[in-house]
Amino acid sequence: MQNLITSDVVISGGGMVGAALAVALSRLGLSITVLERQAPAPFEAQSAIDLRVSSLNLRSERWLTELGAWQNLQQMRLCPYQYLQAGEGKAQLRFAASEIGERHLGHIVENNLVQLALWQQFAEPITVLTDCEITTLQQDEQGVELTLSDGRQLQCLLLIGADGAQSKVRQLARIGTAGWQYQQACLVAYVDTPYPQQDITWQQFYPSGPRAFLPLPGAQASLVWYDEAAKVKQLAALSPKALEQAFIEAFPPELGAIKLKSSAWFPLARMQAQQYVKGRVVLA
Repeated sequence: MQNLITSDVVISGGGMVGAALAVALSRLGLSITVLERQAPAPFEAQSAIDLRVSSLNLRSERWLTELGAWQNLQQMRLCPYQYLQAGEGKAQLRFAASEIGERHLGHIVENNLVQLALWQQFAEPITVLTDCEITTLQQDEQGVELTLSDGRQLQCLLLIGADGAQSKVRQLARIGTAGWQYQQACLVAYVDTPYPQQDITWQQFYPSGPRAFLPLPGAQASLVWYDEAAKVKQLAALSPKALEQAFIEAFPPELGAIKLKSSAWFPLARMQAQQYVKGRVVLA
């Protein structure tokens, strides 16, 4: 069949998780097909920092180094931190990298750059298919057969769903979920700070939810504010100047006079698949 693609593993979703699995499994000699809506954009040093960032600890850095991706990230944009602090009221707990003989505890990195660094490690036997999605899924003891929205068909021994909370793989495999909506939401802001690049990430706990500071390259930071959903919606509706002032008033005084560059909010929900393995389908 002309439109038939056969591989050992198909991974639906080429984000951070799916891309890391693709590189790792390909190193075992397996043929991999990755399905992703579009390839990550090339890195541009002058581009604005993305709101979606992750704190990668030392173990994650070592794994990305083994995959060859960390070396790529070091040529892009990331921010190390030497200290991690958590507090509630006057009680504060601080961890230092020097206490474990390390130069840092981790790095704050943009999710899209982690994805890009992993994609830069894609080589044979990894095949990437974009601008398509799975429409049908059939499996038996021998393998999995898939039909894509562009009419092509795939056969594989293992299908991995790394396609997020609304996973099409999970739905087609008829794997249910359990969960609920929290009565909270999260506001994330990308800001300029009055200080040079900082080497600490901290989180302060309040009755309404935690508020966190994540350092970014240069005099910049990511601020995270958890609160009741109605409160977060109210904050998100403020003008940039008013939201800046709200952050200054609500966060510890160490924050200083920030300048808002961008912000976004999202509701918080708990959702868990009722099973993560079903036949030859695995959720990641």
